Amino acid sequence: MEPMSAELQQLLERQVEIREAMRRPGGIRITVERELVAIGEKLKKYPDSVRVPAAELVHIARRQ
Repeated sequence: MEPMSAELQQLLERQVEIREAMRRPGGIRITVERELVAIGEKLKKYPDSVRVPAAELVHIARRQ
């Protein structure tokens, strides 16, 4: 896989961060939820062949 672009990595990391916050007690504010939707829209410009492996790398990195 080619190295992730900085934008792709930043979007994926923020997406994971928001999703994790949603699972914690107290949840998140609606503005953060809207940000999550906006991130999803931005990620659509990346083909699955790039986005999916990059997302897996972000998840692996966050578990360490």
